[in-house]
Amino acid sequence: RDVDISKAVDLQNRKLWNLLYESVPDKEELKILTVINDFFNVKAALKCMLTNEEPERLYVFPTSLDLEKLTENINSHSFEKLDEKLSECAKEAYEAACRTESGQSADIIVDAAALSYIMAQAKKTDCGLLREILEFICDSTNMKIAFRCARTGKDISFTETAVGKCAKLDRNELCKEAVRGEKELLSYLEASEYARDKNCDYYDFNLINKYTYKRALLDEYLGADIDSIMPSYI
Repeated sequence: RDVDISKAVDLQNRKLWNLLYESVPDKEELKILTVINDFFNVKAALKCMLTNEEPERLYVFPTSLDLEKLTENINSHSFEKLDEKLSECAKEAYEAACRTESGQSADIIVDAAALSYIMAQAKKTDCGLLREILEFICDSTNMKIAFRCARTGKDISFTETAVGKCAKLDRNELCKEAVRGEKELLSYLEASEYARDKNCDYYDFNLINKYTYKRALLDEYLGADIDSIMPSYI
């Protein structure tokens, strides 16, 4: 008989995450690792509300959100009922999408809010490994955004709006080199701390999706690739 592989994997992922969540002494540190999916699910709910579609097929797990309540609150425009870290950006994204009639503006707002929140949590945590993971989420995501901006010829205004807060990268330089072009951006990244990191496999910036040991570790924590946070508009 036919087996739906994606559903089977999702089921096992949920079981493993639930076991992990029940076993760890500090659940708060695990919650931050689901924040990528939390913000992604807000984007999914907003897009489906605007297009009159059902968001359930787009929701990703693990998440700290009650997805039924998320759907209900987004559909009723009750943004103030959302989690504090999500309410403001969800409202702003909805208003921007209605004003511009484009999902791009909504994506930019939610993604920027996600990266800002993750960076704030990275600064707060006393766990060195967790801080490293969170900082890498932000920087690797911003690298990919910058490359896509360069590849599609986005101007400085768009690029500065799309690129979020960085940890070990100079955000202004990242945006400037992205506008100059892919080769210039590549040269900047090859001189960055990530290219010199001896604790990390060689990071091939030409193959920006290549996994390093940090990304593999992140996947083990999340059960999902960090691509889940990437904006779809570029």
